[in-house]
Amino acid sequence: MSMEDRSWMYQGWKDNGCHSQDWVRNTNAFLDSAFSGVHSAEKSGVVCPCSDCRNRVRRRRAVMSMHLCKRGYMPGYTRWTEHGEPPVSAPALEHPYSTADGLDEMLADSGDAGHTDSVNEEPTADAKAFNAKLLASQEPLHNFISVSVLTAVAHLMAIKSQHNLSAECIDKILGLFDAVLPEDHKMPKNLYECKCLLSGLKMPCNRGETPEEILNANGGSNDAPVNATTSGGGNYSSRR
Repeated sequence: MSMEDRSWMYQGWKDNGCHSQDWVRNTNAFLDSAFSGVHSAEKSGVVCPCSDCRNRVRRRRAVMSMHLCKRGYMPGYTRWTEHGEPPVSAPALEHPYSTADGLDEMLADSGDAGHTDSVNEEPTADAKAFNAKLLASQEPLHNFISVSVLTAVAHLMAIKSQHNLSAECIDKILGLFDAVLPEDHKMPKNLYECKCLLSGLKMPCNRGETPEEILNANGGSNDAPVNATTSGGGNYSSRR
């Protein structure tokens, strides 16, 4: 499907289910396009762009259609880069950490394991809070770069460990970031906020020689407590 005005994605969707005719027609066209170019799409599924899955979980067409009708599209997904459209050219400010280290992909993989195809299965309150923190940590630092908040914090904490930097030093570095980054940036303002981010995602704050070790110190991505819909009560656990 060619690029066009995608305002219908959000203006035509209604939470009461009374979606506009444009929304229904264009969503069916999106589904046709998304599934037509993927080998064995009905068997393996295609990443779902609903407001809950956010292109992190593969769904079959019927389930994806149900998700979009019930939950709507994820915010800001007007360029369908995960469904066959080319991404916008990387800006000059693009940081090499955005893809070279693969941290975001590791987190996305860990988030897929606990999902099911049921739209009625509700996660626990703790799991909802964890997933909200995880999604927030994967947002870009600001609108002109694709480096996520978590990637930036993981690298900064690795540098702190490697060079034995003091808390005062890290706070001054973060103060500099705050002064030079765009006003709407999401980088933590001090070391305490960095530690809160990592501890909230069950990641270590004071050890790890590399960003990958920070992410894997709790046993690797397979141990990340993302599963919120298990049949045994829905609780998750992590190594401490």
